[in-house]
Amino acid sequence: GAGAYSSYAVVYQGWVAGWGYNGSYNLSLGNNTSPVLSYDYSKISAVSYLDQVKSIEGGYMHALVVRADGSARGMGNNGQGEYGDTTSTTTAYASQSPGLSMVKAAAAGQYHSHWLLANGTLYSSGQGSRLQLGDSLTATRYTPYGPLGTGLAKSITAGTDFGDTSFTLRVDSRVVGWGANGYGQAGSGTIGTDVGLSYVYRTLPSTTIEDQ
Repeated sequence: GAGAYSSYAVVYQGWVAGWGYNGSYNLSLGNNTSPVLSYDYSKISAVSYLDQVKSIEGGYMHALVVRADGSARGMGNNGQGEYGDTTSTTTAYASQSPGLSMVKAAAAGQYHSHWLLANGTLYSSGQGSRLQLGDSLTATRYTPYGPLGTGLAKSITAGTDFGDTSFTLRVDSRVVGWGANGYGQAGSGTIGTDVGLSYVYRTLPSTTIEDQ
């Protein structure tokens, strides 16, 4: 997955390669030097927990990892609780997000994070000043908050570079958006008022969008 300034790829047997900006430990190398070429994480897998990776999604200054066993990791900036590890400490290596299991997918926003569980519910952490956590509150959360939604979500995405709007696609092909809505980008039918997950769920019309 590509972040704002860093890029990642899951390669052979669940190893991860990353390249680009590393000033906030975005690449989980143990240092904050930005490499020119991609890095083979298999050399540090025992420390960074970046083996057996199912997916990795880049955000503005952090990235979220989902492993094959359903556990989750965060890396890069954690100043707003993006890892969901109960702290605001940025670590040199990927840090486990405790309390999360059976994670199916993740989405990394600007300063917030979402995790989609196998049961179709959502959990969120990080900055919530624009309702981007989906809980209709503006608090910053350092521990994943949830469950959110009705258990019908099948995929999740979040804006990265100055993007505080998120979307989920449900199993009934209904799209739900929430967060920043200054230009109507959350799809609520309003402009200029940020919206929470529950509000948009009631007002967004049905769609026929397919999950690609």
